[in-house]
Amino acid sequence: MNLVLERKTVIFEDDHIKVISHAGASDYVLITFGNLAQQAKSEKFPMQNLCEKLDLNCIAILPTAANWFPEQSMLLAIREIAQFIVKFDHKILYASSMGAYAAIKYSKLLNASIVYAFAPQYSIDPKVIDDKRYNMYFNESLNTNMHLRNDDIVDNIYVFYDDFCKLDQDHINLMVKNNIKIQTILCRNGGHSVQNFLKGTDFYLSLIDFYFKKKDKNFLIKQTKIAKNKYLLDYDSSAMKIAFSRHPGMFFNIYKKLDLKDKKVKYLRLNKTLPYVMNYARNNLSDEHYNEFFNKILSTNPFKNRASIFNFNKKLLTNYKDQVLTFNRISRKIECISPDLLKGNIFSVPLSVNDDVGLIFLKIDNKDYFLVYDDENYSLKRTSENYSGTGYIVYSRYKNQFTIKCKDEYLSSDHRNDLVFKACELTKKELFSEIEILK
Repeated sequence: MNLVLERKTVIFEDDHIKVISHAGASDYVLITFGNLAQQAKSEKFPMQNLCEKLDLNCIAILPTAANWFPEQSMLLAIREIAQFIVKFDHKILYASSMGAYAAIKYSKLLNASIVYAFAPQYSIDPKVIDDKRYNMYFNESLNTNMHLRNDDIVDNIYVFYDDFCKLDQDHINLMVKNNIKIQTILCRNGGHSVQNFLKGTDFYLSLIDFYFKKKDKNFLIKQTKIAKNKYLLDYDSSAMKIAFSRHPGMFFNIYKKLDLKDKKVKYLRLNKTLPYVMNYARNNLSDEHYNEFFNKILSTNPFKNRASIFNFNKKLLTNYKDQVLTFNRISRKIECISPDLLKGNIFSVPLSVNDDVGLIFLKIDNKDYFLVYDDENYSLKRTSENYSGTGYIVYSRYKNQFTIKCKDEYLSSDHRNDLVFKACELTKKELFSEIEILK
């Protein structure tokens, strides 16, 4: 029995998929498939807001889990779907990732007029492709021999993807190798989530125009660029992260182009992208390259020619590699940096000591803070706050050096110079020296 929810009707449901129809006034039907984040348990189906806004006829096919739309369930579902779409001459399929795979796989059975697929897979079978993102979801009883085949598909398929994303490119290569007929549109530095930037009413309507007005492929390429520019903040945030993981130079090419007069862009740089990038740099670059990268960050606006806002005691702490202990306000971690990176640095607050034993205090903009460590997270507390936790960070003199403890664990510097609290015997990695540095 069909379950009617306002204009939405559940027309099929089993253990693996759920199909919803949405009644509208369009002279075509949009058929969309859910991805890993758009499963049957969601209150909304993919593109529901757009369907309601444009009053579209739509069929939404949702997975109940990460099952890649098993064939047996889909064959049963398509029997029901056929009754709803038979009256439409134009059937437009639109989906991303797992859903994009299904849109291509079942395009012929659904008699698709055109398919728009964003970052699809060729298969998730580990015997077919090594893709650890999705191999874990392979189920022999559901997904064996479920790779894309020419017999499954229509001719009019357009795939949007980032060819710099190696794993996505591997899937495209397999499609080409096995003569799967697709047209590709590149969205470089978009990563796997290209649909996060290729979205919105205008972009969707441009795809509809492309089909009905028989535009050429250059039209799609142009519309892709327009969509990326429209969602610049979303695109740049992801693109900078992806670009940095490939090469720091690519990151700076994007980073330097952002409009510094835009407050939203400044927020993006300081609070959304930089924490990720700084952590990635710390964990993946050598000390020399990390220092070089850090200096480049400091030399770009809005940080260029800006004096340090941190006031610190001349007596600072260093690790066994003579690097200064600092609290990085971007990554929210204690880290070690070269002394020459302190000048003009608005990110890193040096840790200093004033006695043989005491709490780790920081002075920022002439205000005193003490540093605490709770639930594996650092936070700054004003000295006037009534802190009721147990995460005080205490330094104490040990012979002619210092140790730093939180509860019963020592702060330790590992081979990557990351600093972590752990229960251990004292070695050179847990001992810190006192030096004097001029402001």
